Amino acid sequence: RSEVICSPIRATLTASQTGGILDWTGGAPPWRVQRTSSLDPWMWTDLSTNATPPLALPLDNASAFFRILSQ
Repeated sequence: RSEVICSPIRATLTASQTGGILDWTGGAPPWRVQRTSSLDPWMWTDLSTNATPPLALPLDNASAFFRILSQ
C-alpha cells in the first residue's frame, strides 16, 4: 500500500490587460480549474480539466470565484 502526500495549493491571481493569470504551487496533477459567480456548491463550471500553471483566465464578470482542484 502506498500513499501520496501532497502539499496544500497556494495560488495567486494577477490582473493583466487581457484578463488574469492564475498561478499556483502544491497539490498533485492533474489539476482542474473551476469558476462561479456565486458560492452555491452546485454552480461551479470547468475552465480547464487538465490545467497547468500559469493559466490565463478571462475576467469578464463583475465578480467571480475560482478554485483549483487537485487529484
